Amino acid sequence: MGRSVDVVVSELHTAAARLRDAGQRLQDGLTGVDLETRELLGSGWKGDAASAYGPAWDQWHTGAGQVIRGVQIMSDLLTIAGKEYAKTDRQAGEVLDATMQGTGTASGLAQQMDLGSASRVGPTAAPAPGGADGSDEPPARRR
Repeated sequence: MGRSVDVVVSELHTAAARLRDAGQRLQDGLTGVDLETRELLGSGWKGDAASAYGPAWDQWHTGAGQVIRGVQIMSDLLTIAGKEYAKTDRQAGEVLDATMQGTGTASGLAQQMDLGSASRVGPTAAPAPGGADGSDEPPARRR
């Protein structure tokens, strides 16, 4: 059997908030650097260094934007994961409560866990050996 994973939903939300804040700080920093660089490039800077700097700046700026988007996406995904873990935990608790109170059934359990018709909970009933009279012989041999 696989190893279990313990998830603390509040820690997922905290991590998501930290990433969101970091992404915003990175975006703010990039905006500031972008403004300064545009002023530098637009100030009449000429020569080989200026010509080499422009394409390198564009490449760096594109990469920095990708990093920022990646951090924002990670924050969004952690937020979604936290909500989904909380939802699943709540549903499992409700099912467990219903089962402990004697109101849960196997099909009700599958429905409450949103497992659909593909999942069946509980053993299937095997036919009794022999016949209804409890003998081990098939009905044709019984006399």
